[in-house]
Amino acid sequence: MPWPGVTDKVQEGMDQAPKNFVLASGSQIRKDLLKAAGYEFTAVAATLDEEACIESDPDRRAAILARDKALEVASQFPDALVLGSDQVFAFEGEVRSKPESDEALRDQLRLINGKSHRFHCGLALVRGRKVVHEEVCHAEVQLYDLSEEELLAYAATREGIGCAGGYRLEDRGIHILRGIKGSHFTVLGLPMFELAAALRRLGWDKLFFASSERSSL
Repeated sequence: MPWPGVTDKVQEGMDQAPKNFVLASGSQIRKDLLKAAGYEFTAVAATLDEEACIESDPDRRAAILARDKALEVASQFPDALVLGSDQVFAFEGEVRSKPESDEALRDQLRLINGKSHRFHCGLALVRGRKVVHEEVCHAEVQLYDLSEEELLAYAATREGIGCAGGYRLEDRGIHILRGIKGSHFTVLGLPMFELAAALRRLGWDKLFFASSERSSL
């Protein structure tokens, strides 16, 4: 859902269709999600320093990072539509960093063990250095109440290191999750339903499909 003040921002002069679609990310899961949906795109990782962002509100932080990533990459592709997305993990309303060590991973899992936590996922579309759409999507996740043995066994896989929340939904993390309220795409870091809806509203929903997909839809 859009956060307050964030809506489609179609600008004058944006009626000409963009020539290509660019993902401002090096994330493999984001690339896989776009490919699975049939999109043709180029992926270029933004070099933005996320830790330099001092915004502590989860929604605003997710929106700022998604927008800034898209704007940075858009400077290289003036005729493209550039997609930026960023995911923020929050527990009890406080932004939490990604665990980058075994100890930090264990501490993170103990913190959220058996409890609900929230993902805030920013989505931004930029055309010609202008933001034409942005919003922030949410998903609430709850872990099972794990025994210390179960928690340590999952932490030992180390797959949660560097991941928001400290687990990977798309891998073995599914076994420690009790449930999700909202879209699992938001947890994965790219809100696909909202992206597809935004492209449809902009009139570019079929523009970036692979040729075989375009001819069949």
